Order: sequence, then structure tokens, then C-alpha cells
Amino acid sequence: MASRWREPRLAGRRGRACPDAARFLEALRTLGKDEQARVLRLLVAATIIDGRMAWAERRLLREAYAAVDRAVDLRAVERLRV
Repeated sequence: MASRWREPRLAGRRGRACPDAARFLEALRTLGKDEQARVLRLLVAATIIDGRMAWAERRLLREAYAAVDRAVDLRAVERLRV
């Protein structure tokens, strides 16, 4: 019997954020500054470990940093993954 598990998607059709990403961003906004920093570092680490940065990951990083009024340097993240 085939597995019904599917890999989670960061973006739905036509590039709109999926509800899971929206919930993640909303939850991120509710955290304290220290917790936000930890979550952002973890998100960057996960991107580095993944080994490639697809458009959906780039978008999520940009949206996550913007949600907490921080800037992200995607080129720096890209350099760390090599």
C-alpha cells in the first residue's frame, strides 16, 4: 500500500503562501525577541543543512525576517551552505 504522507509545501498554487506558513509567521510574531532570534537561526540552519535554497525557502526566509522587522542577507545564507 502506498504511503499517504506528502512532503510539506511552503507555497501553494501560484506562489501564495500555504496556511502552514501563514500560521508559522503569525506564531513567530507572538514570540519574544530572544525566541524570535532562535527560531530564525534554526530556520537558517535548516536551509543550510538542506543543501540548496529553492525559491520557496528564500521566500519563507524573507517573510519570516520581515514578520519580526529584521533584514535577512540571503547571499550570506547561500555562502554558508557551501
